[in-house]
Amino acid sequence: MASFITAQQREKLIELYIGYFNRAPEAAGLSYWAGQLLATLNAGQSEAQAFAGIANRFYDAGVQFGVYSSAMTVEQFITTVYQNVLGRDQVDAAGMTYWKTKLQNGGVSRGEFVMQLIQEAKNYVANAPANDPYKWVGTYLENRKAVGDWFANNSTGLTGNDAITKGTQVLQTAVTKATAQAGQTTTQAVAAAQTANQSAQGQTFMLTASVDTITGTSGNDTINAPLVVDVTKGTATLPSLTSFDAIDGGAGTDTLNIFLTGDQSKFSTSATVKNVETINFNVDDKLTADVSAWGGNAVNVTQVGTAAAQSVTVGAASVSVKGGSTVAVTDGTTNANVLTTVSVDGNTGQATLTGKAIATVSLANTKQDADVVNATASGKGALILNVNNVTGGAKITDTKDNYSTVTVNATGKASDIAVKSNTAGTLTAATLGGDAALTFATNSTKLAAVTITGSGGVTADFSAAGTTSVDASASSGANSITLDGTKSTYKGGSGADTVLLAAAPTKAIDGGAGANTLSLDAIADLTTLTKTSLANATNFQTIQLTGAVGTAKDAGKSTLDVANLPAGMVNVTLNTTTDAENLTFKNVASGFNFTQLASQAKSSTITLAKDGSADVLNLTIGNGKSATIDLTTGGGIVATKFETVNITANADTSKAAVQHKLTIDASGATTLNVTGDAGINFTGSTLTAVTTVAGGASKGDLVIDLTGGVTTGVTVTTGSGADTITTVGAAGKVDTINSGTGNDTIKVGDGNNVIVAGGGDTKTGVTITAGKGDNTITVNGSGISTITAGDGKNAITGGAGADTVTVGNGNNTINAGAGDDSITVGKGANTLTLGAGKDTVVFKAAASSSAVFTTITDIAAGDKLDFSKLGDITNTDGKLGAALTSGVNDYQTFLNAAAGKAVGTLSWFQFGGDTYLVWEKAGNGTFDAGTDQIVKLVGLVDLSNSTTAQATDTLTIV
Repeated sequence: MASFITAQQREKLIELYIGYFNRAPEAAGLSYWAGQLLATLNAGQSEAQAFAGIANRFYDAGVQFGVYSSAMTVEQFITTVYQNVLGRDQVDAAGMTYWKTKLQNGGVSRGEFVMQLIQEAKNYVANAPANDPYKWVGTYLENRKAVGDWFANNSTGLTGNDAITKGTQVLQTAVTKATAQAGQTTTQAVAAAQTANQSAQGQTFMLTASVDTITGTSGNDTINAPLVVDVTKGTATLPSLTSFDAIDGGAGTDTLNIFLTGDQSKFSTSATVKNVETINFNVDDKLTADVSAWGGNAVNVTQVGTAAAQSVTVGAASVSVKGGSTVAVTDGTTNANVLTTVSVDGNTGQATLTGKAIATVSLANTKQDADVVNATASGKGALILNVNNVTGGAKITDTKDNYSTVTVNATGKASDIAVKSNTAGTLTAATLGGDAALTFATNSTKLAAVTITGSGGVTADFSAAGTTSVDASASSGANSITLDGTKSTYKGGSGADTVLLAAAPTKAIDGGAGANTLSLDAIADLTTLTKTSLANATNFQTIQLTGAVGTAKDAGKSTLDVANLPAGMVNVTLNTTTDAENLTFKNVASGFNFTQLASQAKSSTITLAKDGSADVLNLTIGNGKSATIDLTTGGGIVATKFETVNITANADTSKAAVQHKLTIDASGATTLNVTGDAGINFTGSTLTAVTTVAGGASKGDLVIDLTGGVTTGVTVTTGSGADTITTVGAAGKVDTINSGTGNDTIKVGDGNNVIVAGGGDTKTGVTITAGKGDNTITVNGSGISTITAGDGKNAITGGAGADTVTVGNGNNTINAGAGDDSITVGKGANTLTLGAGKDTVVFKAAASSSAVFTTITDIAAGDKLDFSKLGDITNTDGKLGAALTSGVNDYQTFLNAAAGKAVGTLSWFQFGGDTYLVWEKAGNGTFDAGTDQIVKLVGLVDLSNSTTAQATDTLTIV
């Protein structure tokens, strides 16, 4: 088995790397593909097969990184490959025909084409006459391979985009069509590559504890100023950038990295630094630095450890501060406006940004205020403000009243900010947007024009800002905007917008293309809301009522005629805890959508325009920001004429479960559908006609009491919450309950009920209580279960957990499942399958006859039979002993022999291939039905070593 590839195989990999990616291979990349080739060869593939596989993988990567496009026509593909691989701008007719045919008829794949073209080009050039016009291609290929080999040997540590950029630049600079045609040698090509690489990479310089003089190259140099060892302490705590150092970055784009430790509030910046574009400070404590004399393009400060004050004075266009407590950034230039862009991320104290031409400010991951102190003419500037996770209503203050316009871009996580001017009338226009939610406030009283864009959605109150127009037509987010509808217009976008007004608008309020809500506050007389009064509100589907809705003791003014609202406005949202009177929403159509967003003080009655036989009410409680909503006060919701009620329960369940309270009089409803993340407690609701509750999609805890309802049986399905289901009892009825996967409590009355529960968890589990009847109960999952069923022919299947099953008298069939289960049975022909685990069977009633008794199909070591509810076991503690014997192999003879034992004796015999255990109560020589107990164990089970315990009256199977 080979452990390395040959030199020829390495050369071929370099050719493929260059041919497919049009760049020189970095050391790590070439090493990876060498390993892939070696593994493939060692797995038994031929060299041709191995390279063909790699060629196809290279092509796929070339498509991924944009070297080639899978959408190219055959002709376009061939032309591009000729340019990338051979340096030829045109394809001769014969070559085009040859390769087009092979590609179209499957003679070669696009992946293998590049590899084959390289080989055939080399073969062609080797045999071409000296005057052949394409003879130079051989030189081109050889020089590119030589440069690729050199770069692979001199690029250790290069990865990712850096490797791609430098490998591309070195190859394409060092070898061109022109140099190949001029007869460039491989030595010359490598020399050119060295020059190109130096120009691209520059050099890395390291400062020392001594005085340093650094002169950079024409490339992109890096100058590191690390911490050096303090000989008096033996620790690396001294800065290597000292007052007498002189640094000249030269040409290129250069970077100076300065590492400092400890309090640097008196940091000396008298070193000479010039022609360095980027200056990076890395500190772990306070920093006060004036580097304005250094110039440059950017100054970046990163502080780690306990937050400390950061203050920099710069002569650069851009400043970034990450970390720190208070942050002070100052433009230190004297004659020109240099500082334009400032970024502050993660500060724990206030930021103060002072300059002459600051135009862009980025703030992230903070709750702190920021003062922007710009010194140019008042009210003439424009500020771009980028925010990401700026919360708590952080105030961004235009201290010098410089900005008349602001553009806020919210990205990443949601932000909540206030943009303020020193004088409230300075800010006159704002553009708000981005892909994250933005809550915006301002102290401006003359913010006339607002534009909203982006997908994040904006929440803002412009009712006191002097705003005359809000244009959100370019927005796709869910905006929530408060306006003075008598002064300002609104144009919505494609998102679900909410426009909040104090009264019916007199200006044009257009919701736009989304599912929009018009919100009106404190409407005392709902009869004033009509097509005429709301004529200026267009493209709204929902009307929302907030504040003191209605008039106390005036049912007329507290009634909204939904049919008299503008066309398309067919839904109602109620968001109030201060409704003045019981509210009525009349003349609604089937399919009416009613949303409750707050704990209502009074009741809401919903009446149909026309009562049909299949009317539907869609009720939504809460949204993704809601806590618990209580809709039980004052009568709750009255909707008596709807046959189907669909309820969606929403809430902020990110931290804890939420359960809303709902009293609903839905006396006409036969079907109740429940969905959503939150739960609902229906206690007190009138659900007298409900036959179906479909809550399988509900994630919250449901409490549903149907005991006042139908006696013919109901079907209830619930979801993953801890649900409580109670139904009415009646002989002969069938309740079908499927309670999902939560820790459910199910109580059904008499009847032939069918119950399926998910099993819950191993701490709480499910509780199922069934009345008399032939119940079918199934528990899935591995949680614990407590199952109680009355008299009847019950069929019970337990889950994998430790279940407790109790049944009344009757011929029950119980499959307990895995787990250490406890099963209690009464009289009847019970059949028990215990399953895995150490199970206990408790007998609370004796066998009703010598032929009607409990049968256990799979008794096993560790199982227990508990006779304590029948009486005492008088056998001596310890082994049960030998089986009963009889000269006559007759079942009754065996029973008589057992009955002849002393009072309370437990004995056993085997008959007909099974084992029988008999407990004799009276010891009177006769088996007494209803007094003595028989337990049948399927199969020939040796009980001689099983043990009795008088203290607990149990038999433990051994």
